[in-house]
Amino acid sequence: SPGQDGFSSLEDAAIPEGPRLSPEEIEKKLSIEGFEKLNNEILTERQKKILFLILELEEAGPSTIGQELGFSLSTSYRELMLLEKNKLLSSDSSGKRKLSKKGLKYLEYYSNNI
Repeated sequence: SPGQDGFSSLEDAAIPEGPRLSPEEIEKKLSIEGFEKLNNEILTERQKKILFLILELEEAGPSTIGQELGFSLSTSYRELMLLEKNKLLSSDSSGKRKLSKKGLKYLEYYSNNI
């Protein structure tokens, strides 16, 4: 017999089925939204240039970035630290930075959406 809420079981009261996303689809949607935010709100053109340069060179430190792009050493260092903080770069003990998986995915997203 129906309970006080008019439903005879919890199944009857279940939320209607809508389109369900797989965990992979959810992760992709979240990463795309994250990349859009990075692209539109967080990363400067200078930081994007640095990411593309590191993609080309495979690894670089502040002095290489400064020489190649015409930035001061302190500016290069600061930008590299911000990119590393956003997990787009990783560094080794020598101080050289490489693109992280997230950095590579961001550049792929950026290249496909410019």
